[in-house]
Amino acid sequence: MTVSKVAGYNIGCRHCGSLSGDEDIITANCKNIAETELKSGETLVIKKINPPLESYADNVTCWDVVRDDLLVGVFEPWLFTPYYIGEIQGDVVGSMACFTPVENPEVGLVEFVNTEENHRRKGVSTALLRQLISHFEVDGGLALYLCTTNPVAGRMYENCGFSYLVGDGMRYLTREAGDFDAGYLAKTGAASVRQAHWGDLPGVSALFCHREPAWEIKEYLSHCFKDTRFEGHFMRLMRRIEEDRGVIQILENDCKRVVGCVIVERLPTFHQQHVAHLSIRVAPDYGRHSCELLDAAVDCAHQIGISILQSYVAECDADAKDVLAAASFTEEAVLRGRLRTTDGFTDLAVYSRILSEVPPQHSQHKYYGERQPWQTERIHELGKAMPRYTEHK
Repeated sequence: MTVSKVAGYNIGCRHCGSLSGDEDIITANCKNIAETELKSGETLVIKKINPPLESYADNVTCWDVVRDDLLVGVFEPWLFTPYYIGEIQGDVVGSMACFTPVENPEVGLVEFVNTEENHRRKGVSTALLRQLISHFEVDGGLALYLCTTNPVAGRMYENCGFSYLVGDGMRYLTREAGDFDAGYLAKTGAASVRQAHWGDLPGVSALFCHREPAWEIKEYLSHCFKDTRFEGHFMRLMRRIEEDRGVIQILENDCKRVVGCVIVERLPTFHQQHVAHLSIRVAPDYGRHSCELLDAAVDCAHQIGISILQSYVAECDADAKDVLAAASFTEEAVLRGRLRTTDGFTDLAVYSRILSEVPPQHSQHKYYGERQPWQTERIHELGKAMPRYTEHK
């Protein structure tokens, strides 16, 4: 096997990712992919590790809500989640992850970039990121998204080709991306509605980080507004709607791109479990599919015991209101001055759709603070009810 050298790196075989033969395949999911000399003169060995991370799990970071599942490979049927690990003389000194959909690797997320404190300023993260980008491009990637609040990291990302996008987010476009903003979510043919899965993380992030539609509220449930970057929000929402607590429906075009999304989350109490919040975002070229997408989400919500759906919309976003009105949502209330914008304040409109009443999906005792069945039985055995507050006359 020939090992090529590019910009000071030993680049492994594009097919298997290994550096030079089977000896560099540590395990089936762990490969040495490159070596480079750091500013310090030390040699950095770069490994690409697919879950399960096993002994490396303690050396990387991840979203707490999905950490255990992601690091052992639960999401692998839908989402590629390799970590790029940097080692000096066998010690882990840096890491980062790249998440791309299994079905369509065009968009990806760079997450959990970390360099051990005593190895910073040596070029560890730059070396890892350049390897990550190289593999992403070879796999057919077009756009990589990440976020940072660190100015030093921001300059490093700039040097690697990233540009500032929305909020604290940045984006890298490959040579094949062309006019990505104009073309990626443009009309290409038919679109269909399906249930969301974990592999939709990058695609939904690309949809919500796009400048259009320019609504003041992008996704109310995760507090994502016009100038807010959207990434890990999706993973937290997916976890929150499990066990019939909500629904996420995806509008996907014939290129396997996410061009629309509806998120429904029921209120977390026994007394309001029939009510759910709803958010929708659809690429403008697919606006005519909004009703189809909303109707699918409404049907799914009704099947899990939700009979009232409500959505918050900025009063100034007339086209967002039109989308809901076309799907039989009506304006129930206007809350004055509830939303700050770049021009001052705007009102918050509450749109609702009332469905036929359905029985409660979850028993009262399953909610926090509610009486358990054994307590009811015990009180009955004692022959008296728990004391109640009474009004003094």
